[in-house]
Amino acid sequence: MEVTLAKSVLGQIKRQIKRKVNMPNGSFSYYSGTGRGKGSSRVTLFGLICKLDMMTWDDYLEHHNERMPSNMQIFLNQAYFTSSRIKIKDESTLQSYKYAYNKIKAMDADDFMFIFLPYVRIDEILKSKKFDKIIMANYSKDGDTGKITEHETYISCSIKMIEEATVSVGACNVQVKDKKGFHTMVGGFVKKNLKGYAEFVSMMFMPIITQGLWAESSYEKEAYSKLVALNIPFSKGYESLNYYNNYEPDIIFRGDQYVERPYIGEVFGVRGDIKYDEKKAKKIELSKTTDYFDFWYWDATQTDTITKFF
Repeated sequence: MEVTLAKSVLGQIKRQIKRKVNMPNGSFSYYSGTGRGKGSSRVTLFGLICKLDMMTWDDYLEHHNERMPSNMQIFLNQAYFTSSRIKIKDESTLQSYKYAYNKIKAMDADDFMFIFLPYVRIDEILKSKKFDKIIMANYSKDGDTGKITEHETYISCSIKMIEEATVSVGACNVQVKDKKGFHTMVGGFVKKNLKGYAEFVSMMFMPIITQGLWAESSYEKEAYSKLVALNIPFSKGYESLNYYNNYEPDIIFRGDQYVERPYIGEVFGVRGDIKYDEKKAKKIELSKTTDYFDFWYWDATQTDTITKFF
């Protein structure tokens, strides 16, 4: 299976996405496009769901006058439309493979469906030593009343695959749903098993803020959540910026006032890494000498209090 991610749409893959992820199933290959046709650079499943996530966030802001999604249902609805921009397997799009429970019985052995849903919890399958059930939230709309209802979706997954996905993003980042909302997204592909039920053949976890955007650390999550609470529109940076010495910022503040002079931000939270500290120092020094952009940063290694954005 090949996935084409048009470079003109996505920009460069972030280094965090480029890192090799231990894929639980080797039958899937993901590729980023380099213009027309199929590209040759490999993209992991984690890279695919992160790209879909960031595209979804940006698409929503662009189409809603810079308003940010207020809840998961709104975010997932946008993700469905955004997935039509990702080519997969010849001329079809990722949207064509969206998971739907009523499609499972009609699936052939070679068919697959794509999952991109918020994580609720895991239930153990009685008497099974190899599989558990991943429980996710999904939404349905009543055709007569228009009422939207949240319900749970259960899909079996090998315990080994769950463990590998957990290790890949860090166990502390795979959080169950709580009173505050969702904290983790589940992305992957499912097929019909021999018993006729949907089963993950590849799966990854992705830590998020409750509105859906991918957050790479607890500090980043705190900063993004604060921006949402203050209603300050922003994008998660995933392209290297020429004027920023080809670094990728954690935050790009959005608004007409930043067209001529961009306003970008960084969340520094890594401790005990000499190379990271050197790069942090270079970024801060550049921000003091440049005339091309304004800069915000929060050094979480020095203070627990988020720096004021303005």
